[in-house]
Amino acid sequence: MIGQVVSDNKQTLEIAMLLSLLFGIYLLLISFGVDFPT
Repeated sequence: MIGQVVSDNKQTLEIAMLLSLLFGIYLLLISFGVDFPT
């Protein structure tokens, strides 16, 4: 049961890292002056 919780937390952490990475790339593109259609 504890192992299941650990694996769930690991998956959540990986998703959070992926989202923060994408957000960081998005901010970098904005800082370089790339315009995104809204």
